[in-house]
Amino acid sequence: MRFVKADIYGFGKWVDQTFDFSSAQFNAFYGENESGKSTLQQFFLFVMFGLPPKRRQHFESKYSSRFGGSLTVEQNSALYTIERTKNGVRVLTEDGEAPAQFLEELLYGLTRETFESIYAFTALQLSEIQQMKVQDLNDVLFSVGLTGSTSIYKVEKTLDQRLGSLYKARGWKAEINEQLKKVETLTEEVRQLQHRESTYIEKRTNLEELKETLEQLEIEQDQIEATLHLKEKHLYACKQKEAYLLLEKERAAYEEIKPFPEEGIARFERLKDRLLPIESERNVLKQQLQQYEKAYEEANDTLLSKDYHALLQRFMKQKMIYIDLEKDIAHLTVQLKQIEETLREKLSEVSLTVEEIEDIILPFHLDQTVQQIKEQASTLQQEEAILQDEKRTNQTEINRLEKEIDDIKDQIIDETLLEERKTANKRYENEQLFYTQHASRQRDMEAFTEKKRIQSNQIMYGAIVVAIICAFIGWNNDMPMFMLFAGILVIIGVVQKLYLQRLWDAVPISTQHATDKMTEQQYIENEQIIQQQQTIHQELFLLQNELKKVLHADLLLDNKWEAWKTKQTQLQDKIATETFQYPFLQQLEVYIWDTYIRYIREVKEMLQTRSELQNDLYSMEHTFAPLERIRKQLGEHLGVPHVTIQQLEEIYEQEQQSVAKKEQAEREMNERQNVLIDIEEKIATYRTEMKELFAIAQVENDNEFYTIARENEKITSLDREMKEILSPLQLQFSEVELKEMFASTESEETLEELVEQLRQEKIRKQTKMNGTHEQYVAVQYEVEQLEASGILSEKIYLLEMEKTELTKLTNEWSVYKVAQAALDEAKKRYQEKYFHAVIDKTSTFFEHITQGKYVTVFAPTEKLSFQVETEDQRRYRVDELSKGTIDQLYVALRLAMNVIMQEKISVPLIIDDAFVHFDTVRSSQMVQLLREISVTQQVILFTCKDYFAKQVQATHILTNEKMKEDVHA
Repeated sequence: MRFVKADIYGFGKWVDQTFDFSSAQFNAFYGENESGKSTLQQFFLFVMFGLPPKRRQHFESKYSSRFGGSLTVEQNSALYTIERTKNGVRVLTEDGEAPAQFLEELLYGLTRETFESIYAFTALQLSEIQQMKVQDLNDVLFSVGLTGSTSIYKVEKTLDQRLGSLYKARGWKAEINEQLKKVETLTEEVRQLQHRESTYIEKRTNLEELKETLEQLEIEQDQIEATLHLKEKHLYACKQKEAYLLLEKERAAYEEIKPFPEEGIARFERLKDRLLPIESERNVLKQQLQQYEKAYEEANDTLLSKDYHALLQRFMKQKMIYIDLEKDIAHLTVQLKQIEETLREKLSEVSLTVEEIEDIILPFHLDQTVQQIKEQASTLQQEEAILQDEKRTNQTEINRLEKEIDDIKDQIIDETLLEERKTANKRYENEQLFYTQHASRQRDMEAFTEKKRIQSNQIMYGAIVVAIICAFIGWNNDMPMFMLFAGILVIIGVVQKLYLQRLWDAVPISTQHATDKMTEQQYIENEQIIQQQQTIHQELFLLQNELKKVLHADLLLDNKWEAWKTKQTQLQDKIATETFQYPFLQQLEVYIWDTYIRYIREVKEMLQTRSELQNDLYSMEHTFAPLERIRKQLGEHLGVPHVTIQQLEEIYEQEQQSVAKKEQAEREMNERQNVLIDIEEKIATYRTEMKELFAIAQVENDNEFYTIARENEKITSLDREMKEILSPLQLQFSEVELKEMFASTESEETLEELVEQLRQEKIRKQTKMNGTHEQYVAVQYEVEQLEASGILSEKIYLLEMEKTELTKLTNEWSVYKVAQAALDEAKKRYQEKYFHAVIDKTSTFFEHITQGKYVTVFAPTEKLSFQVETEDQRRYRVDELSKGTIDQLYVALRLAMNVIMQEKISVPLIIDDAFVHFDTVRSSQMVQLLREISVTQQVILFTCKDYFAKQVQATHILTNEKMKEDVHA
């Protein structure tokens, strides 16, 4: 089986994502931390095997309401789609939806635990090999080897459960243990029944005697209880009888009940309670009415006359206007003085009169025109300074350049002499090149000659040695051909040596002769002179170009002077025009025109402001005069000629308070008079109701009314108490018993002693009855059991049945035990079959990864962990290896288990960052091994190491934003 495509609806960070695995057997995913690699691996496991609800919540997407996805797989050239969502799982084939159990067949019966034990591993599991024992490895191999035959697991589990339910060495919950307990119990019961059967007659006689004794005791007990009940009733009634007699004696002192209104006291008390606060309120109102009348008179005496009160009220309404006008007039007066002073100063600065300034008309555009003239004059002045400075600079630069050009021209030599020096140097360079090449060829010829001489010597010596050997063989074996061949070899070796020696001697050996035309020192001097002249010509060319630029710039500067003069003429025309229109500017510099015009505008504005303030002052004084007259009249009437506003406010406040007091007192007087009328009417009504109550009780005052009420209440209370005592007694006693009780002279102490004696006697009788009854019941039970003739035989029959059931359970336990032993033996043989194959394959893979440094892996035992052996036969325990080597051993073991089990179950191999501690060399070996495995099995690798992704040429690159497919790292 291999993965073809994965469609993720929503799982962790992945939403609406598709991965295609159809293009390659080896699929490598590269991504940094939190890019979704582990989540993608969990998605594969979720689709195949599912997840518990709690773990499923961990992978619910925060960006989509959908959950789950589908995984398309290929098996036996057919495509199947496994889809798992919140609603469950289904398998889709090319013909439609498959049955629910088909998924188990498609996955070869694998569980999630088995799959992760063999076909998927991560970096977190790398340290497990240090704790792995032989039984752990055997269990894993057996679980995978029997995958698809889940019935074996079920049988093993059923055997363990059934054996545990049948028998346990300790405890009593197992069936055989419980059956043994039942057999023992029944055996003991049969023994007891056989013993009891012999004592039947004796027990029957004893039963009759106990029955008679019990009946006699019951009769005596009933008599005691009747007597005790009667005496207890008398004792209880004794206290009530005495209370009744005392109440009867007290009742005889009163006459019959007198006539009295129904609920008279309550009604009378309610009337008094209502009347008392009303009368109190009436008295308070009368006092308040007197106080308010007095306050009314006092307030009225302090008021002004109506005319002056109205005049004061009128003034106070306009008080704020008066105050504001007074302040504004003073303020305007001060402003006018300040403006006059400022005007005098401004007029002195501009040297013009007020009339002249008022006649001047300044249009709105004048300021802009003046500003333009000022800016243009300033600009022209700056340009003049700049042009003069540039002119001086250019002239200085021209003089400098002309002087430097003259100096350089003096250093230039004649062109004919310079060309002669160049020709001589060129000739010298050609000769030197020829001599260098000739010397190189001569050295190569000498090396070739020496090499050939060595080869000739080797051929000659070799021929001589072979000739000697052949001659020796021919001499010993009497073979002339070998001796002839030896002579020919010697001749050939010597002849080729002599021929080559003559050829080498004929080769001429040339010698190098130094030129006598020019020395090296002369060549160097010529080169220096040539370089110096080239530098001088370059400097001359640069200076001439620079001089041309400066002359051109000077020409442009003259043009700028002409343009400046034109602008200056235009500016003078504008100044003449403005001074003609505004003569007061003729004597002023252009640079202060705007300041002077601003002064004139300020003066004109101040004149306008002064005129407006004078008009405002006149208007305020016209409004202020009537109010001032009112103030003076009030002052004269009050005797204060120069009365102030504050004094008037105080007087007005007092006047307002007096008016308010007067009005308040008048309102309160009217209100209390109305209330008094209502109160008097209520009092009269309550007095009438009280007189009606007195008439019914036939009394004149409230004291007599209360006396009759108390007597009637006492009589009623006594009658009620006597009835309450007598009613329970009438229920407990008959009329005759009641009369006898009242006639009896027994005291309460005597009755208490008698009741206590009867109670003790009752307890003694009851204790005796209980003991006798217990004996009777026990004997009766024994007799009944003995009389039931089938009990003993029934118990014997049950005992035999239970023994048979025990034998059946014991036989069943023996069968299950034999089956369990057979299954254990089968497991052992199966594990041994695969165990050695896995260890051998682990050794092969580990040797490949470590490049032959470790050649053998030894399996763990119950006491020892894994061991490895190097190529020089040294053994190391797993805990003696480095972290990286331990990881490589674990990876080799997992790959070996995968390869061995792949022969039985073909599913993809999933690896999550298991090579973090591999160096570059062993990473390369690991990649080579994975590629070999991927030929027959699909491999899916996850890694966060970029160098490893480059080695495996990752087909999928995961990022935190998106996933890019089919991109090599």
